[in-house]
Amino acid sequence: MELKRRAESLCEQEDLQGDKKLEVQKMVKDTEQHWRTVLQTAEDSQRQLKGVVERLVSCQYQQGQAEARLSECQKQTSALPRVFPWPGLGERRQAVEQARILLEQSTALAPVLSNLRTQAAELFEITQDVGWSDPSVADKEKSIPPLLKELTEAVSNLEQGIVTERQCTQLVEQHVAAQDWLREHVKGLGAPPADRQGLHNTVNTLKALLQTVDREQREMKELDSARDSLLSLCSHGGRDALTLEVSHLHDLCATSEREVRERLAACEARLQELDSQVAKKARG
Repeated sequence: MELKRRAESLCEQEDLQGDKKLEVQKMVKDTEQHWRTVLQTAEDSQRQLKGVVERLVSCQYQQGQAEARLSECQKQTSALPRVFPWPGLGERRQAVEQARILLEQSTALAPVLSNLRTQAAELFEITQDVGWSDPSVADKEKSIPPLLKELTEAVSNLEQGIVTERQCTQLVEQHVAAQDWLREHVKGLGAPPADRQGLHNTVNTLKALLQTVDREQREMKELDSARDSLLSLCSHGGRDALTLEVSHLHDLCATSEREVRERLAACEARLQELDSQVAKKARG
């Protein structure tokens, strides 16, 4: 503006020739055009620089967020429980749900880290700042596949643990009910009858109960197998509790068998006495 004002003042001088006036005006015009070009270039450069700075800040923020999310996923994955108490179906369901969430979150992180690595490479090309060539970004991206593998296996193992415990629980409940039924029937027999027919009936009942005991003992092998499969998925306390519960069922079954055999032996001995008495009378 100052140059233009001085040029106008110069042109207003009466002794300045016309061609000189034109020369001054052209010089002013060319100078103004040059400065407009310079200003436009400076403004464009400023906008570009501002865009780069904003991109730098944004990328740094996104990196921090992604790294924090990755670190938290890794931390929670390491803390996932692999063994559980007995019974522990509730804890197993909670753990598998947590593992599924972590798997979903880790899967979503993969494209984020890939995009950040691409952005870092582009920013390095723009700024030549070696900080943007830091291999840690690529290392974090490379950590995703093993994390996904670990979580996928964890989900599968936890789901299998739920199936195994559910099967074991059903078998325990089945054999608890069977042992309750056996004890009730053994206790319900009362004292051996005095008459021969009553003894025969009781002997038949006891033999039937003994067959039930034998069948129960055979079927408890399935429970033993389910217990053995579940033990490795239980905590120390869980293993002790499960082993104790199954052992208790074996003890109950053995007790029922012993009581049935003792009653059966007594009834058969009494029948032999009665048969001997009848034989003596027949000879006498």
